[in-house]
Amino acid sequence: MSGGKKYTTQHEQAILCLLEAPTIDAAAKHAGISPATMTRWLKREDFQLAYRAARRTMFESSLHRLQTLAGKATDTLSKNLTCGKPSTECRAAEAILTHGKEAALLLDTIERLNELESLIATKEAAS
Repeated sequence: MSGGKKYTTQHEQAILCLLEAPTIDAAAKHAGISPATMTRWLKREDFQLAYRAARRTMFESSLHRLQTLAGKATDTLSKNLTCGKPSTECRAAEAILTHGKEAALLLDTIERLNELESLIATKEAAS
């Protein structure tokens, strides 16, 4: 941590507790510090940066797990399209169409964003 303040394993422990606990008070208790100390640390920019980086890493790990399960989920929806239960077949079809549409919109948005970033980079390089 910057600003002349020493980064310690206690800070790391506090960040881990923040990631796992439902409240700041619970995280502080689990980390062995007071809620006031946890709140004070959360106001420090260096602690916030470390905490955000840890949250981002945890979130990216969760996204990776979801991506690895997407194939199985798609297989399950596919099987449910012909399971013989009309209500289940309709829900599976609706889910496939809804998520397919959302995926198409997301991919289109990413493509458009990439084009915009390319245009901006080209204009900046020309200036």
